[in-house]
Amino acid sequence: MNTTDKIIKMNNPRTKHLIGLILLIAIGAFLIRLVQPIDTSILNMQLCFFSGYIVLFTIGIKSYHYHWFEKIHYITGIKWLKAAIVLGFLVFIAIMFFGGALNGELSVFKGGFYWQSFAYSVWESFIGVSMSVGLIVLFREKFNHQNQLVKTLSASAFAVYVFHAPIIVLITSKLSFIAIDPLLKFALMTIICLPICFIIAFIIKKSPILSRVI
Repeated sequence: MNTTDKIIKMNNPRTKHLIGLILLIAIGAFLIRLVQPIDTSILNMQLCFFSGYIVLFTIGIKSYHYHWFEKIHYITGIKWLKAAIVLGFLVFIAIMFFGGALNGELSVFKGGFYWQSFAYSVWESFIGVSMSVGLIVLFREKFNHQNQLVKTLSASAFAVYVFHAPIIVLITSKLSFIAIDPLLKFALMTIICLPICFIIAFIIKKSPILSRVI
């Protein structure tokens, strides 16, 4: 049984399991960034973030089969959410302050054999895991209802996740000639791209072949 299976295959997720998950992602990110620091890419793939992508994607799939999401207590989830907001903010400030960010020393956070890179990897992993746990529990207990529109959009969410990048790049490149305030342009692109992404995802899901995997 591999490390991921050991973290997942349990009767009730505990703090030690989540801490183990955080460290697993953080160590992976730190090691990858020794050779592929933040702001680098291969074929437009930012490998510096792949530790979290791979581990959390695997955890999400297996957690569904083990009903892990249902086993996280509400109080526990809210504590993790509060920790992400409060502790996460304070730790970020501390890492930036003592790590030399105020003096412009940013490269040491992006990768390499520096304590700043490791600390940032741990902080990033902590935020990702704690926010995921907290928001899953919050929405499970307080917002666990859907109308038909939301149900349809939810069913297409994974397809949007997979195919949104080329859609957004194509649309924004075609509309690059629009010269307005960046925030207004961001809002405009959101209004245009969001429905188009879901419409295309809905069409893709109608494919007999692709519907099996997305």
